[in-house]
Amino acid sequence: MTGDVIVADGVTLTIAPGVVVEFQDHYRLAVQGTLWAVGTPAQRILFTTDEPALFQVDASLTGCWNGIEFVGTKATNDPSRLEYCVIEHAKAVAASGAPYEYGGGALLLYDFSDLTLARSILRHNVAQYGGALFLYHGSSPQIEGCLFTDNHALGNASVLYCAYSYPRLVNSTAAKNPIHNEGDPYIDTCAALSFLAKPQFRNDIFVENDPSIPFIHAQLWQEKAYYTRHNVLEGYAGSGLNLAADPAFADFAAGDLHLSAASPCVNRGLEDGAPTEDLDGLPRPVMGAVDIGAYEYAAAHRLEADAFVMPAATGGAVNLALHGGTANAARDYLVFVSLSGTVPGTPLPGGAVLPLNWDSLTSAGLALANTPLFAAFLGQLDAAGDAAAQLAVPPVPGAEGLVVHLAYALWPGDFVSNPLAVAVGP
Repeated sequence: MTGDVIVADGVTLTIAPGVVVEFQDHYRLAVQGTLWAVGTPAQRILFTTDEPALFQVDASLTGCWNGIEFVGTKATNDPSRLEYCVIEHAKAVAASGAPYEYGGGALLLYDFSDLTLARSILRHNVAQYGGALFLYHGSSPQIEGCLFTDNHALGNASVLYCAYSYPRLVNSTAAKNPIHNEGDPYIDTCAALSFLAKPQFRNDIFVENDPSIPFIHAQLWQEKAYYTRHNVLEGYAGSGLNLAADPAFADFAAGDLHLSAASPCVNRGLEDGAPTEDLDGLPRPVMGAVDIGAYEYAAAHRLEADAFVMPAATGGAVNLALHGGTANAARDYLVFVSLSGTVPGTPLPGGAVLPLNWDSLTSAGLALANTPLFAAFLGQLDAAGDAAAQLAVPPVPGAEGLVVHLAYALWPGDFVSNPLAVAVGP
C-alpha cells in the first residue's frame, strides 16, 4: 500500500489466505464497502508495515501504518469479516487527519456493526485510546477467539475503548497490553473502557494489562456485571462465575499464551455462543467443556512438523510428531492428508470434525498408509501418548504452489489434532 486505500461503498475487497498487506507509510485502509479477509490457521493474512524495525511505542509516525477503519459504513453492504489475520505495527496518534484519528491502533469502528473479527492476533499497535480497538456510536462487532498482546495506550484503554456501543467479546485473551500514563498518573486506568456502553465479555482472559504508574486500575472499567460472565480477570471482585486467578499460561514470560494443564481456564467456559474453533484452528471443546481464552487446551491433540516447504524439483521428507498425552496412550491413530483445505472439514464417526476436506489425496493416503510415501500414518500411540510419522514428497516439477494439509485423529474419531500445512515451493 503506497497511500490511503478506500474500499468504496458497494465494493468488496477480498484478501486471500497467506497474503501480506504491507503499508509503505502511515496510510490507512478505510472500508466504506466490504472487507473479506479470511485466512486459515496455516496461512494467516498479515497486515503490517514495511519497516517494523523502526516501530516505536510513541507518537511518531515512522515504522507504522494507520490501521483499518469502518466509519459510517452503510449496513446495505455485505458483512465484513477478518478471520485468521494478524494486525500489527499500526498507530492512531492524532496526526493523520482521519476521523477519530486518536482511537484504535489496529481497528476503528464508528456507527458500524456488521463485522466479525475472529481467531485473529492484534499485537504491537499503539493509540491514544484503544491500543487495539476503538468502537464508537453504535458499533457492535462480534469479536471471538482473538489474542491481544503488546498493544499500547498512550492515554487509556490499552485493548478496547468502547463508547455508546454493544460489542460481544467471547473466548479472547488480552495480556501484556500496557497503559503509558506517565503524563497523567492520577486517572482510572484500564485495559477495556466502557462509556455508556454494554460490551459483553464471555470466556475471556484479561491479565497484566497494567499502567506505568498505578493509581486506580482495573482490567475492565464500567463493565456491566450481567454481561460479564465466565472470565478470568486479574483483580476482579465481581460475581458471574468470573475468576481472579492466574490463568497458568504455558510460558507467559516467553509470550506463549496457550493454557497449561494446570490452568483454571480448562473446562471452565460457557459453551453457549462459544466459537467452534480456537486460535490455532483446533475444534472446541476438545474435552469436556469449552476452555476460557483464545486457546483450547489441547496438549493431547497436537501435531508438529519439522518442515513446512518442500522443493518441487527434488521433493523431500516431512517428519511428523504426534502428541496424544498419557490419557490417550495405546490408542489407535490415523494421519490424514488433503489438497483442498481445512474448511468445512470432514465429520468422523466418533463425532469430531477432521479439520481437512476429503479429496482424492485423502483417499490415496488412506489406501497407502504405512508405505514409504506415508510412513507410519496408521499406528498406535506409545505409553506416553506419542508417535512419529513421515510424509515423503517425491519430485513434482510444475507443482509449485500446491499446499498439502495434514491432521491426525484418534480412532474412532472422537478427537482430532490441529491441521498443518506443507507447501510445494520452487
